[in-house]
Amino acid sequence: MLINWFDTLLQYDFKVVHLPGVDNILPDTLSRLYEIEDPVNELGGDKPHLLNRAAVKLPSEDKGEYMTPSDPEERKLLLLREHIKGHFGSDAIYHALKRKGIY
Repeated sequence: MLINWFDTLLQYDFKVVHLPGVDNILPDTLSRLYEIEDPVNELGGDKPHLLNRAAVKLPSEDKGEYMTPSDPEERKLLLLREHIKGHFGSDAIYHALKRKGIY
């Protein structure tokens, strides 16, 4: 099946050009095409302290326990550190943090 795609692509005259991150705006635009729902705020409703208390330390099926940093600056720093490794989308950042046990 892959060979069929390869044959199809070879019928076209095209050139693959690398666009560095700043110039490559299309993937960034596509990733922002739909607004991401915020289920965390919906769950907490008018009692965010209960949600925070529950999210800090809950048992996880695969790791036993996980950690959610309560400090907003620390969360922002964790996200930034993962993001600067390369923008592979929000799912990739989420999974990278999840592998480290951080939710």
